[in-house]
Amino acid sequence: TGLCLWAKPWHMDEPFFLAIARQILKDPLRPLAFDFNWYGSAVPMGTINNTPPLLAYLLAGALKLTGGGEFWTRALFLPFDLAAAWGLLALAGRFLKKPLLPTLIVLAGPAWVLNMQHLMAERVMAGFLFPCLWLYVKAVDGKDARAFRWSALLACLAVLSKYNAVFILPVALVYGRLGGEPLPRLAGWGLTAVSGAALWQTVSWFSGANPGL
Repeated sequence: TGLCLWAKPWHMDEPFFLAIARQILKDPLRPLAFDFNWYGSAVPMGTINNTPPLLAYLLAGALKLTGGGEFWTRALFLPFDLAAAWGLLALAGRFLKKPLLPTLIVLAGPAWVLNMQHLMAERVMAGFLFPCLWLYVKAVDGKDARAFRWSALLACLAVLSKYNAVFILPVALVYGRLGGEPLPRLAGWGLTAVSGAALWQTVSWFSGANPGL
C-alpha cells in the first residue's frame, strides 16, 4: 500500500537505523560502537538506542544489496508487509466468518498505509508478530505442537525487532491457559519469546554498549 512512497528520501527515524546499519557493515559485532548526533550533540549510540538489533542487521544486508537507494531498499522489506497482511487476515479468519472486509479496513487505515512503508522496527515486528499470533491460536485451538514451536520462534523474532512486542505476551499466555495449555509449556513459549532480546541485552551490557530499553 505504500508503493508510491517508497522512493521518498530517508526521513523520520530512518536515518537513525541507517546509521546503525552502516556501522554493522563496517563492524558487524559492534553495531552500537560509534557516536551519533540525534538530540543536538554527538553521544555514544548505545546511550540513545532503545531498539533491539534485528532491523539494523536486516537493513545492513539490504544496503549491501542496493547501495542505499531509497526505493529498492524499502522494496526489499516488502515480504514483511505481505507477511503482516496475510497474518492479520489469517488471524481474523480464526474468529470471523467474513474476515476480508475488517482486514482491508485495517490495511487501508493511516496507521498501516503511512507507517508500514518506513524502514522502522514496527514494519519488521508486524511481519513476524501477526503470523506468530495466527500460529499460536491455531496451536492452542488444535493442539498443534509444531505450530506452537513456530509461533514461539516468530515471537522471539518479533521481540528482537521491537521490544513493544512483549506486550502481546500476557494476552497470548492467558489465551493459552484458557485453552487448556499446561503451565510449563506456556512458560517455555514465553521464555523463548524473550530469549533473543534477553541475550542481546546481556551481551550489550557486559560489552559496555548499554543498549537501553
